Amino acid sequence: MKKGEMMISIIIISLCIVFLWMLRDFPPALSKEDVGPALFPGILLGVLLILSIVQLFMSIRGKSILVKLVDNKLQIVAGGLLLLYILLIPILGYLLVTPLFLVILSRLLKVKSWMVSVFYSLAMSGLIWYFFEKVSGVPLPSGIL
Repeated sequence: MKKGEMMISIIIISLCIVFLWMLRDFPPALSKEDVGPALFPGILLGVLLILSIVQLFMSIRGKSILVKLVDNKLQIVAGGLLLLYILLIPILGYLLVTPLFLVILSRLLKVKSWMVSVFYSLAMSGLIWYFFEKVSGVPLPSGIL
């Protein structure tokens, strides 16, 4: 039994329940076609709740699902890359910077195939753009170019 992992899981589960309860106070959707402002936070909280419950059961069984993913040097490089991403996104825009960032990050994390890196980077960038721009009506940075 991993007590630290159990405590973190219990804290996250508790916070998810509190925040899901608070979503009841969000304003309703303006029309039947509108999804409303509580949908996206609700989805994220639901996924986080499920993953935290899985983590809790894994820690009770004594199996750690935490693994060492990267070394310190790689963490510093990835952090610098993230900072560069944050600085470039207002200038070049989401649709240009995000796929490039994801490809570089996946290659840094040693994804074996360029095709896999490019495909998933374009697919995730496109899905996120579609969900925010088209479904939610939330504009993403388009850049000055």
